[in-house]
This record gives sequence, C-alpha cells and structure tokens, in this order.
Amino acid sequence: MKIIKRLISTLVIISLITIYLPVQLFAGRVDVGVTSQKISAQVTDSLKADEFVDVLIILNEQADTKKAAADVRKAVPAGMPEKAIKKAARVSVVNTLKKNAEVTQKSLINLLSEEQEKGNVKEFREYYIVNLIYAKVNRVALDVIAQHADVGNILPNNEFQVHNTNIESINSFSPSGVYGVKWNLERINAPLVWNQYGITGDGVVIGIIDTGVDWHHEALREKWRGYDGGSIDPDFNWFDAVNQHALPIDLNNHGTHVTGTILGSVEEMQGYFGVAPEAKWIAANAFGSDGTAKSSDILAAAQYMLAPTDINGVAHPDKAPDVINNSWGGNVPGENDEWFRPMVQAWRDAQILPVFAAGNLGTYGSGSISHPANYPESFSVAATDNNDYLAMFSSRGPSPYFDNIKPDISAPGVQILSSITGGEYGYSSGTSMAAPHVAGVAALLLEAKPELTIEQLEEVIKDTSRPLEDQEFTGSPNFGYGYGLIDAFAAVSHVLNGSSDVPVSGVTINYNALNFKLGENGTQLTAKVEPSNASEQGVVWKSSNESVAKVIDGFVYPVDPGMATIEAITVDGSYVSETNVRVTHVNRIFGFDRYSTATTISESGWTQSQTVVLARGDQYADALAGVPLAYQLDAPILLTRPHSLPTATKREIGRLQPERVIILGGTGAISEAVEDELIKMGLEADRIAGKNRFDTAASIAQRIAPYGLETAIVATGFNFPDALAVASYAAREGYPIVLTRDDVLPEESSKLFDMLGVKETIVVGGTNVISDAVLDDLPGPKRLAGRDRFSTAVDVADYFAPDMKEVFIATGGDYADAITGAVLAARNEAGILLVRKDAVPDIVRKFITDNQAYWVTVLGGSAAVNSELDAEFWQMIYYSGN
Repeated sequence: MKIIKRLISTLVIISLITIYLPVQLFAGRVDVGVTSQKISAQVTDSLKADEFVDVLIILNEQADTKKAAADVRKAVPAGMPEKAIKKAARVSVVNTLKKNAEVTQKSLINLLSEEQEKGNVKEFREYYIVNLIYAKVNRVALDVIAQHADVGNILPNNEFQVHNTNIESINSFSPSGVYGVKWNLERINAPLVWNQYGITGDGVVIGIIDTGVDWHHEALREKWRGYDGGSIDPDFNWFDAVNQHALPIDLNNHGTHVTGTILGSVEEMQGYFGVAPEAKWIAANAFGSDGTAKSSDILAAAQYMLAPTDINGVAHPDKAPDVINNSWGGNVPGENDEWFRPMVQAWRDAQILPVFAAGNLGTYGSGSISHPANYPESFSVAATDNNDYLAMFSSRGPSPYFDNIKPDISAPGVQILSSITGGEYGYSSGTSMAAPHVAGVAALLLEAKPELTIEQLEEVIKDTSRPLEDQEFTGSPNFGYGYGLIDAFAAVSHVLNGSSDVPVSGVTINYNALNFKLGENGTQLTAKVEPSNASEQGVVWKSSNESVAKVIDGFVYPVDPGMATIEAITVDGSYVSETNVRVTHVNRIFGFDRYSTATTISESGWTQSQTVVLARGDQYADALAGVPLAYQLDAPILLTRPHSLPTATKREIGRLQPERVIILGGTGAISEAVEDELIKMGLEADRIAGKNRFDTAASIAQRIAPYGLETAIVATGFNFPDALAVASYAAREGYPIVLTRDDVLPEESSKLFDMLGVKETIVVGGTNVISDAVLDDLPGPKRLAGRDRFSTAVDVADYFAPDMKEVFIATGGDYADAITGAVLAARNEAGILLVRKDAVPDIVRKFITDNQAYWVTVLGGSAAVNSELDAEFWQMIYYSGN
C-alpha cells in the first residue's frame, strides 16, 4: 500500500482562485508514520471552548491507485480501444480505493459506533478517495480514537469565510456584452477550431468543483448532462456537499462564471464566451451559501467526481467526467502541503485531467504558487491579460518539487466575460478565469481524438503553446508563463494532422504610435502574427534609436527625448511591423541670478572643457559675437562682473578644469583684476578685444575663420534679440556674427568682410534695426525679418532649421540667460525662440506644434519666463505628435 508521507501539521487556506472570490478551507500536512502526537494542537485547543469538535481521522494505509491503473493496462487484450481502457482504469482505481477503505476502516468504524452509542460521537462519515473518516467527537472519544493502531493523524475540519464577490455585471441583452466572440477565445484560437474543423467539445464531459452552477442560465442549461431538453436527472450530474440542493444552484456567482468560460454560449444571440460550446458539464458544490468551505466538503466533491453516485449513493466510475476544473487552491504562498495530493493522484490514475488555477498570489513573487496547483500531478494554469502579459496577481513558480515547471501553461484571465447567476453576464479576473480555458481546450482535443491519455493531452497542450517571456521570466518554459499561451487550433491541428505548421503571412503591432513624457513608465506592445494559427508566433523586437527608446520583449521604455521606431520582426525575417515612438520633455535651466544660470547651463552640457569663454554679464554684444567661437572650441560661456569673478563662475571653472580662459572684451568691459584672478587659478588668460564692440566682434570673427569664409551673419550692435535668435545657427554653420550700426556699416566690419573674402551676408532684423543703406554696403545681403522680434526668431528658425525638433525658449526682454544657452542649443542642434515673460506668441506656438517638436528647454527662472508657461509647452509638444 502507498503510504502518505506528510503529516497534516499546519493550517492551509484553500480558496476559490479569483481576484474577487478567494474561498478558503482547512488542510494540513500528512505524515502517516507518526504514532505520537496524533491529535492536532488545533483540535485540542478547540475542545477547550466546545464540547464536540469536527475532526478528520487519517488512516495509515492509503491505496496505491497508480498500481491499480497499471495493472489494468497490463491485463487488457491487445487492440482494446483507449477509451475502454480508460473506463476500466477508473473502475479499477475506485474499486482499489473502496476496498482499501473497507478493510482498513472496519475496526475504526466499529469503535466510532460504540462511542456514538455512549454519546461521545455525534456523527461520522467515511471517505475512500483519501482513506479517512470525518467525525464529530468529544474529548473522551478523541483519546480512544488516537490510541487506535490504524489511525495516523487526527486533524481539524476547519471552516473559513471567503471574501465577498465583486463581479461587474452587465445586462444579458447588452450588444457590447454578449454578442460576438470574446477576445479571450480569439486569443487562444478557439473559433478557428470550431470553424475549420467543426470541433466544439461534443461528447466530452467537464466536471466542475466550485460554488455550484446556475443551471437555469440560458448559456448553460442545454449543456448540463442532467438535462435533455425536457426531463431533468441530477443523478451522476450534480452533488451538493453543503446544502444538499436537489438541482444545481450557485449562491456565489463564481462557479457559474467558470462554467460559462468552459462551454457557455447563446447561439440565438450569436454570443460565444465558452471554449467548448457543445461539451457537457456536471458539478459538485463544496462551498456554502455564506461562502465557506470545509475540508470534508472538498473531499466529498472530489470523491463524487471520481465516481458519481445515483440517488441510492451507488458509485458509477463510468460516469466520471473527462476533465475536472478546479478554480480554487491554497492561499499561503508557496506552501508545500500534500493534503489533497492523493486525491489528485487518484484522478490522474483514473485518466481524469486535473486542471488547477495557479493562484492569485503573484504579488508575493517567486515561488508563490501554492497547493494543489504546485503538485507534480496538477495541470496548473497562469493568467495573462489581453497583451499576453502575465497578470500581476498570477502566482509564480517554482514549485517545491524538484525539477518541476509550474505553472504548466497560461491562458487569458483578465477581464473575462462569462455567465453569472440570474441569467446575467459579468466580467471577472483571476487565475480562476484562466483555468477554464484549458479545461475547454482539453474538451476540444478529446473530441478530436478521444483515445488521448491525460499525459498526451498535457504534452500536446504544452508542445503547441505559444512561448511567452518577459523581462522577469526569460526563456521557455519559465516560472511565470509555464510553456506559454495555450493555442487551441495548434493543439487540435497537431492531433488531427500530426503537425500544426502554418506559414506566417504578416505581423501587426497593437499601437501605430506611442507618445511618452520623459520619466513616464513604459508601454507593453504586442505583435500579432498572421494568421493567428501560424506555427511560429514569435517576433524579434528592435529599436531604431536606443538612446531615445529601448524595447525588451515588446515593452518600450522611454530613455531620452527624441524619435525612434520600434520594429517587430517575424522570426524568419520576412515581415516587419513598426510603431513610431516620440519621447517628449520640457525642462528649465536656471539659477538664482544670471551668473549661476550660466553655470547651470554649463553643467548641463559639459563635464570638462579645455577652454572657457568669459563674457561680461551686464553687456551682451561681446558675448553674442562669441557664441560661434565658443561652439567651435566646444567651450561654455560663463559670465563675470566687471571687476571680480562671481563665486558661482569661479566654482564652475574649477569643476571644468580648463587650461585657458578666453576673455571677450577689453579692460573697460572686464578689468585686469578679473584676469589676475584667473592667472592665480593657474589658467592661461587669452583676451580678445577691440577698440569698440564692432572691432571686438571683428576680432572674434578672425579667430573663427582665420583663413576666410564666404558667409557671415550681420546683426545690430545695440539691440540684441535678433542676434540672440540667430546665434545658435551661426555657431553650427561656422558663421561669425558681425555687428553693425542701424544706419551705417562700421569701418571695422567693412574691413573684416574684405579681409575674409565674405561673399554673402545674412542680415537679421527689419529696417527699423538695420536700414537698407547698410544692406547696400554689404556683400550679397539677404534679410531675415519678421514684424517683431518673436516672428523674426521664427523666420530665422524656418530658414536654418525648418524641421527643428528641439527648441530652446528665452525671454525676448532680457538676454543674459539666452546668450550662454545659445552654445548649448547649438550643441543640441536646436535653435532659440523668444517669448514674452507671461505669454507664448501665436507664431511661436504654431512653429512648435507644426514641427512636432519633442523637447523644449526654457532658459532662465520664472522672473525671465513665467513657470506657468511650462504647462503650455507640455501641451504643445505632447499632443502635437498625436
């Protein structure tokens, strides 16, 4: 005889595995070899409060059902159909269990009868699927029972309250609810099986241990084996371990929902939500109307499923179902408890497939799958969502059994529409909802090939599943998805044709475009390989620009502002689907004054620099002319006071560790005292100066282009928004910024053009800042101007960077922040647009949205550009790409 090797010593909560309905019951550890301490401490504690207590008396000798089934296969004549062998095995398993119980329980039953006559035992009931007896006893009887040699353990028959259900119901006639085939069935390719093979589960019986079933429901009534369209026969088809209702009833919704997912349909409404719509069901209720369940009730239901009884209680193993769906389980994460394992083993040995929900303990992480789903003999099911991503709640493997992949398989389990009591329909989520998909696919397979053993069923389901993995669970099989997502069509095709190979004809991604704000969480993409029954469903994911967006197993992570294309490529490389990704960002660079703002800008763009360009902070002409030079030297521009270095500037120079500092302007602009400070810091001080701002700008231009150049920028030397708007573009193009008076070209500038051989000049600003008379003296002049400084900046942007995606924003009223930011803008291939302190001009807004810019950097604090404008910038760039 097979001895159960574990002692029921700890309390387990068994629950209906759904997010809404965790139904709990007691179980413990069995260790039959122990002869001392037979009485559970919980039983002893219960007797302190109550005179009588419900107990489960576990006997030492347990039947070897595996041998019973094997002996049948050895004895059957050659050529006997597998279906007949299955029935013979069931009879043998049941007879072996019953005989073992009859022989080993006889003495104990006599003892219990004697104690009952004495008033020490109120009731008792024998079971054979696990060799035990339930009894209600007092302390006197308990001590006598414990001394019996055949008794291994005495355990409590605990009762626990389930959480309330919360299924979202919809009216049964809602077109959006019931009409059509549901997404979860499409995802597992069940309709392809119905339509291409005409297989719907006909002739297969599914057993359901749950809260019962509302047999009156229009989607389920015709599928109950106890109803033939006219007469009703609950014999072999319904068992109520709790309330002894004569006909199927469900006072908790859960069982009705589960049953609907297996086989529910309403043909006159063309509503299909069951995987095997022509299979039959039988049910056993183990859960009370108040949502409680006892160990003895679960056991009674399990025993009924193994051998349904008639009205006289006579067992008929030939009436057993082909598959049993169990959407319940332990809710102690990862507990290795073998209390129900002999029951599951008996089902398997009787060639009944035991399908179990994996559990809703996924938030506990690795190893959270609990019993009975973690038994090697259980076929456990994880839950996925409509993106084929593992549901957060779905329990994870590994199981406590060595080298055993759990869960075994995955199926949809999030927002599943199915039948609920009262003729209505509702959505629910949980691995409770996933398991019925597998029970339904098993029914399709058994109609396609009735001779399949449960071992072959499991093998086909796993081998034809679509492997799933993610960042946490890589490779296949894994401890999140098992062998992957169940595929009804591939499985049925395999058993009918010997192969499920179907060529790929295309691939599509569920999003055409994604728009992120930098810092947002990523988004899961799913690729649908066509046709849905193609043999190779896998894709390779790639990003065209990983500095903007990365993709791992279809999950897209924003990295930095910009544009990227995510590709899903079929495994054979023949087909590609694309999703365009925009990552947008609005940031602001500022300090508490113009000097610290300049250092913050420097910190944003440079970790180190051999050169620093230093300009006076309250005069702008020299600094503006110096922007192209700073860009050429890859140097930041820092600001100083006329007679001393600000602390922030000095600190930033120290961080950058330059070898030299280029001072822009003569000693009248930046005194020798500042130069001396720099020399004391161990730096080379290099001053570029002229007798006036025009001469200084010309000297800077000669540094930029010592061998001459063809093009130069011309801006006014007295009003600076136009020069600011062009500075970053001039820097990128290598054009010097040459200054002029409004009505006459200075001699210094004129000589410069001759010296450098300039043939073309781009004049920035209208006639109110640079007259036509000046243009007449310029080589090849071209004017860029708008009606005001804001529109001029846009015209400049349209000329130099019409497709600009990154925009720097500066105030059109003060220029210190923007001057130092112009070099950073040039490095980022961006330009500067001007705004009012408290408003964005319409022409600026239009440029940003029309260009679908994805990055806006505001230069300066709220005193320069009001921080309330940031929300407007976000709206411009985030929605312009949608």
